[in-house]
Amino acid sequence: DVHAAPDVEGILRLMIETGGDVKILVTSRERPDGLVVPGRPAPLHLTLGGLPADAARVLCVHLLAGRVDGVERIVSLSRGHPLALRLLALGPADGAAGEAERLLEDAILDGLDPELERAAGALAVLRKPTTRPALLGISATQLHRLVRKGLAVSSGPGHAVHDLVREVLLPRIPPGALRAAHGAAAVAASKGNDPIEEAYHLEAAGSPNRARSTLLDHGPALLDSPAIGELARMLERLPPTPESRLLLAEASDRLGRSDDARALVEPIAGIPGHRHRGDALLVLGRIASRRNALAEARGFLADAIVAATGRRDRRLEGLARRSLAHVLRKAGDLAGAERELGRAIAILESTGPPRERVRARLERATIRLQSGDIDTAAAELEELIVDPDRGPREDAAIRSNLGIARFRRSKVAEAADLFEASARAAEQGGDFRVAAYALANAADAYLAAGRMNDTESALRRAREFAAPFDDPVLESTILTNDGKRLAVQGATSDAEARLREGVERIRHTGNVPSLVERMREIAAFYEAAGRTDDAVRWRRESESLQHGPPNPAPREGTV
Repeated sequence: DVHAAPDVEGILRLMIETGGDVKILVTSRERPDGLVVPGRPAPLHLTLGGLPADAARVLCVHLLAGRVDGVERIVSLSRGHPLALRLLALGPADGAAGEAERLLEDAILDGLDPELERAAGALAVLRKPTTRPALLGISATQLHRLVRKGLAVSSGPGHAVHDLVREVLLPRIPPGALRAAHGAAAVAASKGNDPIEEAYHLEAAGSPNRARSTLLDHGPALLDSPAIGELARMLERLPPTPESRLLLAEASDRLGRSDDARALVEPIAGIPGHRHRGDALLVLGRIASRRNALAEARGFLADAIVAATGRRDRRLEGLARRSLAHVLRKAGDLAGAERELGRAIAILESTGPPRERVRARLERATIRLQSGDIDTAAAELEELIVDPDRGPREDAAIRSNLGIARFRRSKVAEAADLFEASARAAEQGGDFRVAAYALANAADAYLAAGRMNDTESALRRAREFAAPFDDPVLESTILTNDGKRLAVQGATSDAEARLREGVERIRHTGNVPSLVERMREIAAFYEAAGRTDDAVRWRRESESLQHGPPNPAPREGTV
């Protein structure tokens, strides 16, 4: 029971992350979301609201000391709830239809004076246990009395009331008092730096606009956290504004709902003169970039730069130019990427925030890595990995690119460790697409190290993370590395099919460096198989696409 023994939650999560042939039964009064691990199979949730009829009959006969008369009436009235069964079994034999409810209410409310009932109600509105009940107007004496009566529980996560108590108390609280309780809970959540819970209670208190403002104020931090899913759910419930649409679109796209994201911001981008048109174009450009629709992304970002310069919005211009540099690099235009990034850095160094400086330097290191200047790129990445302004998403990208550098220096074990660390950081930052890339790259490193079981595990986890996303380069990366695995295992026909599919998945995306790299992979496969003519044909095609000196595409890892 994770409520009775909360310290065990960390152990259980570690077991789930590790995988293996393990089945875990967890009980909890609340949905144990802390045990949901992206990339692992979803847990099966069973709501134990009451016992099945047969089990309820067995318990009821036991409570009646072996008597069977009245069992069916008690089971029916109790709906199988163990406490209701006990109360009815010990009560009068001729109870009315609503007796279970009345007996439960009497048992819960017995001895509650108005102030103690108010204190229990203040706990009842919470979705999470509180460690500071005084912020809700609950005194230490009142809390002690509630615990002694068995109505509240005090454990590691904090103080809360039992579900049955909540079900009985909440309908009794007058609407005005209920809103006041949610208002106090919102203040407590604010002081506890929990904007999601603050917004939830503000909405319940009748202040949806304040709830929305809270989410907007904390938007960047929530986007880069595991709370990104809850952020999206809360924004969907609240009255929309252009600002909240932009934030919801960014969250939705990162969760793999790119169609929903585009639908939210396309109307804003389509209104000339709208004050948020440039922001909407930037979001659309980022969405297209993540889908590796590079020509589309370039168009949106170029329009965003025009809109930003027209409004003299330097910060938006810096963000759009950095994103455009990222797209140009993916398309193989390193000179154009360097040019746009230089302009972006000059703007972002004066407009901030600090994390944007980290992202700009990270993009510069990635350009150097793609151009083949591995040592210079690795040195800058080593500096960034200890930069205090980096967040979990930046940390994931830094480690992923360092993994690429190590892989190219044939330090495959170090590369695999860095890719795995990148996946963990990306998950912590709510960026499951980047986690999928990191795991696909880890599979390649494991394969180079001859660790076949780890290769298969990494590919499986990569597929699970990648499932919600429409990203052809990500799919191509997984297909290609799976083809290389099959080739090592001797499944030549299946390996060839995967490698060809990896090429065709990105042939028309405009991501020339990645396409060239895929063609080189299949050429190497044919060379190893002794099919020289096929290998030469693929190498010639890759060389015809390559402009200038070879620039092998780094595996995706940047923000």
